[in-house]
Amino acid sequence: MQTVFGRLCGRHRAVYFKAARCGQVVHTFHKGTKNKTRVPWFTQECRQALRERRKAQRKYFKTPSFENFVNFKKQKAKAKFVIKKSKKQSWKTYVSSLNSNTSSQTVWKKIRKIKGKNFTPSCHLKKDGQIISNLKDHADHMAETFSNNSSSENYSKNFQQTKQRAEKQNLNFSSENNEPYNNPFLMAELKNSIVKSNESAAGPDGVYCKFLRHLPESCLHTLLKLFNNIWTTGDIPLILEGGLGGSKTREGSF
Repeated sequence: MQTVFGRLCGRHRAVYFKAARCGQVVHTFHKGTKNKTRVPWFTQECRQALRERRKAQRKYFKTPSFENFVNFKKQKAKAKFVIKKSKKQSWKTYVSSLNSNTSSQTVWKKIRKIKGKNFTPSCHLKKDGQIISNLKDHADHMAETFSNNSSSENYSKNFQQTKQRAEKQNLNFSSENNEPYNNPFLMAELKNSIVKSNESAAGPDGVYCKFLRHLPESCLHTLLKLFNNIWTTGDIPLILEGGLGGSKTREGSF
């Protein structure tokens, strides 16, 4: 083993001596690139593993002993394992977030991001035959265009006169709140909202949408009563606001 290791050290020394004579820089184990594209699977654990690998590599190159050689190999294998595990976990997390409502555009955009192939198309506008590439000029030109399109000058004279007369009328905003949109929620509306909800992660309350879909009828009635109480009184329980215990509801409201 020592003989084989001595041969390896001799080979590495020969490579570096030759590179030094030629005035070249040699990267035997690691080839870095500038402006690397960020990928979602590259976690802090991956960064730490690569840092330890580079540290062991520098130590081995500086002092090519058998112990440093073995340590470098261990750190290299560990970094490879951590990166592979992180990629696998990132892919599992992404796949679990897909459902029947996910668009194909979102799917392929995420896949390109995982591969590190983010693509942001350049957007250019033309004004008076001149190409606008500056972001501030983009915003100014679009704001000017929207303003012109929404201007009252685009209306006919008759419509402008009618519009002016209508805007001079005083509006009565007083109401007894008996409009249909102010009525309490119905059970059908609650069930429809639960069915249409996405399979997303749980919020601060720790409740998943899939859990709500399997609630018995009695629990749905309790949930509906809670929502209607919030709707009519405006009092939101602290637990729904991310607080711990207690409630802002009025005494005897439940």
